Amino acid sequence: MSAQDPKFDNTQQEELYKALFDLDKDELNSSKIDEIITAHSEIQKHYDEQQELLQFLIAAKAKPCDPKVLEQSLKAVKKHQPQNFGKIIQYVAASVAVLLGILSVQLYQSNLQLKAEQVLVQSQIVNLEEDVNVQLEDLRNQYIVLNSPHTIKKTIIGNSRAKQLKAIAYINPIKKLSYINVQNLPKLTQDKCYQIWTEVNGGLVSLGVIKNLEDPEKMLRMPFAENALSFITIENDGGNFTPNLIDQVAKISYQNIIEADKVSL
Repeated sequence: MSAQDPKFDNTQQEELYKALFDLDKDELNSSKIDEIITAHSEIQKHYDEQQELLQFLIAAKAKPCDPKVLEQSLKAVKKHQPQNFGKIIQYVAASVAVLLGILSVQLYQSNLQLKAEQVLVQSQIVNLEEDVNVQLEDLRNQYIVLNSPHTIKKTIIGNSRAKQLKAIAYINPIKKLSYINVQNLPKLTQDKCYQIWTEVNGGLVSLGVIKNLEDPEKMLRMPFAENALSFITIENDGGNFTPNLIDQVAKISYQNIIEADKVSL
C-alpha cells in the first residue's frame, strides 16, 4: 500500500498516523486504530500480512529457554500448588493410628482396672461365703447342744468380786462341743471390762471382751477339751493379751462339770 491510498484519504491517513504514534493515550489510540482497520478492507489485509511477518520474525529470532530457568520456574509453580492429596491421606492415616493407639492404651488400663475390681469382688464373695458357712455351722452346733440329751448344762455364779454374775455352760462330751451363755454381768467403771478366756493347747486364749451385755441369749462357743479350764476376768478397757487371773470373777472346769454330771446320774 502506498503512502496515500486512493480509498484512504489524507484526513484518515493523518488520523491513523496520529493514533499510531501518540503514546500518551494508549487505550484510546488502540480503539481508534481498530476502528480504522475494520472500516477499510485493504488496511485490514495489509495489517494481517504485517502480523504474519511479525510472528515469523519473532520465531526466527527466538532463543531456546535455559533449562535451569525452566526448572526453577516449574519448582516455583509446584511450590504454590495445593499439597499433594496422597500426603494428606498419609497424615490423616497417621493421626488415626495415633488416636487408635491412645484408645487402645486407655482400654487396656480400663481392662486391668476391671480385672482388679473383679478379683476384689470375687475375694469378697469368697470371704462372705466362708463367713456364712461358719455362721451356719455355728447355728447347727448350737441347735445340737441345746437339744441333745447328752449335753451337760451348768450354771456358773460369780465370786465375791462379781456376785451378780450369772452364766450357763453347755458341754456335750459326745459331740465335743461347748458353749457359754452369759446372762448377767455386774456393771463396771468406764476403764474396765470383762474378758473370757479358755485353755487351748496348754495356754489361755481370749474368746472376746464383754463391755456391756447387749444380748443375754447370745451363745459363745468355746473350744472343747475334757480337762480344759475357762475364766472370766476383769481387765482394762479394750482387753489384754494375757489374762489377769488375780481379778478373775468366774472359773469353769470342764472336768469338774463332767464328773459332777456322772455322779448325779
